[in-house]
Amino acid sequence: MSDLLKRRISRRGMMRGAAVGAAAAALSACQPKAVEVTREVEKVVQEVVKETVVVQGAAQPQGEKVVRYMTQLWNWQKLNMATATDEYNRQMRGKVRIEADPNPEGWQTKVAQMVKDGKLEWNGMLRTRNLGEIRDYNRMGIIEPWDDFINSSSVPWASKLWDELLPNIRTSFSEEGKLFGFPWDIEVFVRVYRKDFWDKLGATPAATLPDFEAQLYELKKMFPDNVPMSFRHWCTHPDQHMLMQLWTENPWVQEDEGSYFDVRSDAYKEMMNLLKRWYDDGIITDDTWGETVAIESWNKGISLTIQSNASWTQAQARKVWGTPNIATTTNVVLKEGDKPKTFTFGNGAILFKGATEPQEITDWLLWMVDPTVEKVENYSFHLGYLNYYHFPAYKSVYEKIMPTNSDWAWMEPMYDMVNASAPLPTDAHLDIFGPIADSWEQKFMHGECTLDECINAIYDEERVQVQKVLEGKK
Repeated sequence: MSDLLKRRISRRGMMRGAAVGAAAAALSACQPKAVEVTREVEKVVQEVVKETVVVQGAAQPQGEKVVRYMTQLWNWQKLNMATATDEYNRQMRGKVRIEADPNPEGWQTKVAQMVKDGKLEWNGMLRTRNLGEIRDYNRMGIIEPWDDFINSSSVPWASKLWDELLPNIRTSFSEEGKLFGFPWDIEVFVRVYRKDFWDKLGATPAATLPDFEAQLYELKKMFPDNVPMSFRHWCTHPDQHMLMQLWTENPWVQEDEGSYFDVRSDAYKEMMNLLKRWYDDGIITDDTWGETVAIESWNKGISLTIQSNASWTQAQARKVWGTPNIATTTNVVLKEGDKPKTFTFGNGAILFKGATEPQEITDWLLWMVDPTVEKVENYSFHLGYLNYYHFPAYKSVYEKIMPTNSDWAWMEPMYDMVNASAPLPTDAHLDIFGPIADSWEQKFMHGECTLDECINAIYDEERVQVQKVLEGKK
């Protein structure tokens, strides 16, 4: 992180900021286990202290414009963003220098006040998600769209961005036809399995639901000390609800106040009945179906198959059980000939309203995510996120960059699956839906209520809570 911080940040202050930023980011985004969060914080602090000293000794060329942005530390370090930005700054020396600060706790409120006062300290935030955050920041009045600055950019590939960006990712980061989140990668939910166990079954996970389900029951017989399947049931990331796409093209219903999962649909009922059958028969258990236990049981070797985020399911498991024993495949379909689908959420940057250097920030982002490069350099952002099991948001990476490295070959079949999936609505109330659905779906799985009671409760309670939130923001 040699050029992460502005030069005036003290060594002690940086350690404190890094620890807070890294812990918050890890808990909210990419580190499922608390013990790993602690190690990551220590690692980040050590690196920041070491490298900030170098920054304090660096001379700024006369006339160079310093452009400030904020970021979470996990993506800045783990995904090669810091290294890529160092290279950008080297190439732009004497003209523009990008400096990124770790996002302070409660940055949204701080930025809202800065926008109101017309005294912005940063141009934007490097990491947001299309999980309702764009809608919320728009309601706060703190962001503006990227369109004009992308269209005005002198970066050579800028004119191709609108054709390169995956359509459903563009939709999920847009409001009223404007792009409010600048996508830099996406996280895709896939089937991952223990190849060493499945090899003993003499098979790989079948493509169709009936065949796959039969295999799960065979695994249960062959390995009674294990559980065939893990499914994550996490409030803010509706992993399991992607199964609704087995029975419908669009699992969402749009209403005046936003988008909701259509819990009254036949698709939702089919999904819940499938999960209940698996639960009753021991295909999933309380140890493998839940907010945190699904990943934990997978990493411990209890479950033999998991359907969840490709990065979370592979990063730790490959270290524990060995890379050859962890394999991936596309998600199940209802019948032969159907297209597999997934749940995808994107990571993107936002531009604060009234930013003082919006074009410089846009040009830097365009340079960093350029999918048309002929060679992936060691400093490349593409190298960072692809090696971290994240997926591209731009077409040419699938077509030109992925085939250059055999380590990324497992991702190539996922391209059609990502494109075939329903876009995640920008106005989805996932933060409200998640806790309500989690509570009632668990009651249904445990036999404490009927499916109709579960559905009606989720439907009613979600809308009541949405109205309360909306009334409170008027």
